[in-house]
Amino acid sequence: MSAEKVMQRRIDDAGYWEYFDPSTGTWKSTHRRAAERKFGQLRDGFHVHHIDGDKTNNRHSNLVEVHPKVHRRLHTSPQACLRCGRDSHWAANCYATTFYDGTALVE
Repeated sequence: MSAEKVMQRRIDDAGYWEYFDPSTGTWKSTHRRAAERKFGQLRDGFHVHHIDGDKTNNRHSNLVEVHPKVHRRLHTSPQACLRCGRDSHWAANCYATTFYDGTALVE
């Protein structure tokens, strides 16, 4: 009989699921790992946003990679465009060249 490996999980102080990575000896964010499996390598400095606001819902359909500026906006204006942060359209219809505050859009 082989020893069964059990993944260690916990909820951190901010309310996010984490798992213990024995290869590095550190705790890692489950939502970031799930997003990497969905999108591939995450862009430097970008955040992972939980669309429904539930930090423990790490289903691929609930995660989106967003710029930090847009991420802050989504928490005050949940219907904002995931690409530029404006309230006037959806990301699928976004042709903006600037963020909602007028600064150049970074992609």
